[in-house]
Amino acid sequence: AAAVVPVNLAEEMKSASGSRVSRVEGSSQCSFALAVMCKAYVVRATYQYIAMKEYDVDEIHSFQVSLLASALAMRRLEVEHRFFGLNAVALLSDGTNSTAMLTVNNGTYPYERATVILRVPPRKRVVAFVLMIGCYGHSGYVQFKDIELRPVVSRTAAALMKSQSRWHQFGLHDTCPPVQGAFVQSGESGGSRPPLWKLYTPVNNVSKDTVTLVTQASLDRIDVVERSMKHWNGPMSLVLYVPNQSETDVSDSDMEWKKLYVRKKLRDVAFRTISSVVVVFGRKHGEHYPINTLRNVAIKHAPTDMLLLLDADFIPSPNFDRRFRWSMAAWFNSTEYRSGTIQNGLHKTAFIVPAFEFLTHPKEDVTIPTTKGELIDQLNNAGRRLVAPFRENESPQSHSPMDYMRWYQSSEPYLITSFQDKFEPYFTLPKTDSMPMYHESFHNYGMNKVAHTTELGVAGYQFVVLPNTWAIHMPHPESRHARRFLYNPDARL
Repeated sequence: AAAVVPVNLAEEMKSASGSRVSRVEGSSQCSFALAVMCKAYVVRATYQYIAMKEYDVDEIHSFQVSLLASALAMRRLEVEHRFFGLNAVALLSDGTNSTAMLTVNNGTYPYERATVILRVPPRKRVVAFVLMIGCYGHSGYVQFKDIELRPVVSRTAAALMKSQSRWHQFGLHDTCPPVQGAFVQSGESGGSRPPLWKLYTPVNNVSKDTVTLVTQASLDRIDVVERSMKHWNGPMSLVLYVPNQSETDVSDSDMEWKKLYVRKKLRDVAFRTISSVVVVFGRKHGEHYPINTLRNVAIKHAPTDMLLLLDADFIPSPNFDRRFRWSMAAWFNSTEYRSGTIQNGLHKTAFIVPAFEFLTHPKEDVTIPTTKGELIDQLNNAGRRLVAPFRENESPQSHSPMDYMRWYQSSEPYLITSFQDKFEPYFTLPKTDSMPMYHESFHNYGMNKVAHTTELGVAGYQFVVLPNTWAIHMPHPESRHARRFLYNPDARL
């Protein structure tokens, strides 16, 4: 016999979808969580991280997770990894996890409650939950609401806890637990960080307010880096990742051979003398691509204090540094900034660089746009559209807050006043001691920039769109990490 006891939820948390979670004395996580049109090959989902207070592992052996769902003409498609409902992952105190999937019905129906039990192994405690609700491999319209998470205890324990007024202990943490393995500010490595090798350090002095292109790539994509370098005449901070291909961990003797291999691969690459190039070696065979660790290393080794944070498969617009300086000066002298309603100075301003993409790999007769007018012409090409806003079909919310239509007509910088889920722009910002770094628990593909952008917003940064600078993504084959993230919902958890 078992009893389900309530979880008290933290006041005014926000779910990943942006819906407000009010304080509920007992059960419901949120009154409304997600309403979405499901599509066959697009993951439509929202997420919630829930940190748990400590509890007696002898009293709780499982958790009940439930939600209300309503569907309209929902049908299942023959798609691998299809998903419709809720996935729950319990992060355990020993570093492992337990999972449960709650699948809801297809068809058309008013709200119905669906429930699943997530079991916890004996003597293990849940540190936190990650919940994902949504759909993939289905078509139709769905609404989810009233998600409930309740611990299940024995009736004897429930009676004892009630008599001792201990129900409150199942609430959330007032604040999230400290992050383990965060960015190490000093030294060449720390914690589980892989070994670094400074291949090139800047030999020429450059003004500290010059913009440095900060990026990372795996060694096998050095051709992508070279293509960007042809269009960038300023300093660069590049981190290259070399995975461990052997079945054993890397030793000091292996490192010398790896360095020789790297030098051979890079012998024809013309790095500028004002650039920093750091090589990061993977320790273990088959480990994940540590994308945010590499980004943080690149930031640390940047030779100047003004950073353009960009992925290696983007080409920055010409004369970027000069145009950026003009735009930055124009912003701080603008009527909008000088009105007194905006308090942030340079140290808390992130300047958005609008992102575009070539729809197909440009042919030899296609010129990379050198002016905003040329870029707009390629966007509006009557015969065949050459360029489009980056991921405007796959993930429009990732860049739409910068308002492309306004940017096309603007000659002055402007402030972004709305913020939405999955916003992940590229930007230029000053390197300061208080600047949030990338969260290094992210690896491979997906949500890593979203989390960083959100942290900047929470830290009080303002986002200002630059009118005369941009970056264009060059097409390339989709990586296996991207395919797994985009077409396998479980990979996101």
